[in-house]
Amino acid sequence: MADNLPVSGEYYPSGASLNVCRITTVEGKEYDIKNNVIELSYFEDLYAFCISGYIMLRDGLGLINLLQISGGEKLELSFDNDNDPNTGVKTFMIYKIGDRSPTGNMNSEFYKIYFCTKDLVSNEQIKVSKSYKGKKIVDIVDDIVKNYLNTDRDFTKKQDTFGYYDFIVPTLRPLEAISW
Repeated sequence: MADNLPVSGEYYPSGASLNVCRITTVEGKEYDIKNNVIELSYFEDLYAFCISGYIMLRDGLGLINLLQISGGEKLELSFDNDNDPNTGVKTFMIYKIGDRSPTGNMNSEFYKIYFCTKDLVSNEQIKVSKSYKGKKIVDIVDDIVKNYLNTDRDFTKKQDTFGYYDFIVPTLRPLEAISW
């Protein structure tokens, strides 16, 4: 059974390495935090609406105060992976700073920076309340993505759907409406 596993992708955390880990503030200040990263958790699921995760940092410079990190900043990650040629810089949005705890020598501190894709933040801020009459499902999803979701993801590769439907979206978040 293990012989049938696909060749691409990583099965172990040691199979990929972090090339870029950079924070860009709202004011445009950039800082490379790759050398401060102790742990990276990256969650991607076929049934989840977005990619999310966190990075644990060891900070001896006071980056939170230096960069004025409070949420909404841009986080860029890039992984080096020999099995996947499609790796590139992925852009996320910081939405939360975890609890801060000092190290043993009190010269630095540990904390987590939580991130997600930009469309999850947009999804939490907007509701869709609209009726669609005589539309294909692919056209309804396309309308929600373009007019409500404010995403950077590429949705040009989509499959055509059959049949025409009448839908009334009853005040749902965009990703909930698409899932429904």
